[in-house]
Amino acid sequence: MVQFYGAGERTGALNVEGKLSKVLAKDTNVLVVKASERDTVLNEISARIARYEKFDLETAEELRILRKNVRDIFNKGLSPGDEIMEQLYFLDSKTKDTLYKLSNDYERIITPDDFKQVAAIMSEHLANEVPILKDFTRFFGRLAEAYLSNAKPSNSDFDWKTIAKQKVLGTQSKKKLISDILSRYSIWKPGGNLDNLINGVADPKTRRVGAKYKKYNILELNDLIEVEVLHANQLPKSWTNVPWVNFDGKIVEQNFTQSFEERLVYKNADGTYSINILQVPQKTEATWWQQVINKSGKINDIADINKARTAYAVNGNHSNDATLVKRFHFWGKQNNIPTSTIHDAFFTNISDMLTARVALKKLYADSLNRNVIKATLDEMLARGLPKEIYDKYLEEAIDLGLIPIAGKSKINGKTIKESDILKMEEIIKNTPFDFKEDRGWYGVG
Repeated sequence: MVQFYGAGERTGALNVEGKLSKVLAKDTNVLVVKASERDTVLNEISARIARYEKFDLETAEELRILRKNVRDIFNKGLSPGDEIMEQLYFLDSKTKDTLYKLSNDYERIITPDDFKQVAAIMSEHLANEVPILKDFTRFFGRLAEAYLSNAKPSNSDFDWKTIAKQKVLGTQSKKKLISDILSRYSIWKPGGNLDNLINGVADPKTRRVGAKYKKYNILELNDLIEVEVLHANQLPKSWTNVPWVNFDGKIVEQNFTQSFEERLVYKNADGTYSINILQVPQKTEATWWQQVINKSGKINDIADINKARTAYAVNGNHSNDATLVKRFHFWGKQNNIPTSTIHDAFFTNISDMLTARVALKKLYADSLNRNVIKATLDEMLARGLPKEIYDKYLEEAIDLGLIPIAGKSKINGKTIKESDILKMEEIIKNTPFDFKEDRGWYGVG
């Protein structure tokens, strides 16, 4: 069950695959087909589709059908047959070997769908034990999709403070000679008043600004016929980043851009051929008019909504874990206690274990000071998420118990009471050190 804690459905299936495939593959009469092998073939077909969809839509559609058939072959453990193999003539020879394996005779073939079903059963058991985990990943997956589909830069907040500072002090200069000299002295603070006075004010890094204020443009011909009152760092018309606010109050930018794999074959100085696989981002195309007038800044990345739906919550959860790991190391440094971590597990010398356990309780309790779900929703609203969608997801977070409110939130069909809501004093309460009770705190991480 540990393999599923904080993981999305795909990650859970891959974790099951990783554990079981090692055991199953020992039987010579069993063929284990991994999701990574399937995806390698599908990615090569996707790259082929990307080449044709610009100028030959019919061939691109035929390749999409071929990709679907190949996916079914892998998921169902079927033999591809000669007809399919002939259509896949463009595959790399090593990639073809994976398909040829499916043509051989085996007593059993274990497919990615089999691992997915096992993972679903295990995940369902975990959901019964900790129902809010499933709600957490599904809620944020849909929220990320709603943000990418509906947020509008033109509705986002202006960073009036930065705009005003840039108007008075100017935008940031590229000449850094004076600042490089002054940075050697304690009076210098990057981003401080002296830095702003000498170098100007940098554009906001969190992109919390909206469209230009009172901007006029006739037929997009050139910037000379635009009128701009006050300066604002304009957001792109579409973007592929989704913000997440973690326990430290820091904004983590999660990027979800559609991409396809392109195989790069080249020959080095010794005459040896090498192959590299590149991830090529998908982009929009400029209109014919924008091309005629040579208008720049009109080509944008395309958001991968499917990836956002499955990865956003898991990545955000790991970001929250990382803040606790960081705070644990800071605590160790301040108290001269050696600490170590692997992923999100905490370690100290056994002689420091009891002291570290008390410190960890305090770190966990402190994390309740910040409502990261509400903060994330607020950040999305400030970046142009429509208010009606914001209200809908805020209400749902309360109903699901992600933002628990006594008498309103429900978990596993049960309306929670005030006594059900975890409080700081419950986390930091003293625990007997004999470990006869509350054994969950014997080891943490």
